Amino acid sequence: HQVLNKLSQYNAYLEQMASRLSHELRTPVAVVNSSLDNLEMSTNKEDQQTYIARAKEGISRLSKILNSMSEATRLEHAINKGELETFDLVKLLEGCIQGYQMTYSDAKLNLDIEISEKMQAALVKHPIQGSPDLFAQMLDKIVSNAVEFQKKGTQINVRLFEKNTQLALSVT
Repeated sequence: HQVLNKLSQYNAYLEQMASRLSHELRTPVAVVNSSLDNLEMSTNKEDQQTYIARAKEGISRLSKILNSMSEATRLEHAINKGELETFDLVKLLEGCIQGYQMTYSDAKLNLDIEISEKMQAALVKHPIQGSPDLFAQMLDKIVSNAVEFQKKGTQINVRLFEKNTQLALSVT
């Protein structure tokens, strides 16, 4: 029953992915196609330069989509093949935030660790099992997104806290 359930979920995921991918690719392909059509009909040099620029933008967007797909595939393989390691989540977060503060010098980044002494003792006794590299990569993407979309003068808060006897991480 569980295997069939997982297979059904996976098929639904693939169907949705195909639909999303088709939608994402359709727009840049249309931009390139219409730009080339217009370029073919135009004799005005200025107009030709505009159409060439639009076609290049469409191709650039297609390239980004393909790169993202390749990156997602590599990440999926890394997750499936990744060996579990024991790591200190607090130290990992502190190290990442220090790196982000250097990388994104214009951004205001803050790390709040709000865990009780009881939780800290539990982490020492039962450390996190997982892939610190994949965790850091995930955090890199989320923080990069936060930096890209933050409003000027606002702060990005990375917060590790307890929620129902479990650890939770938020980036706001």
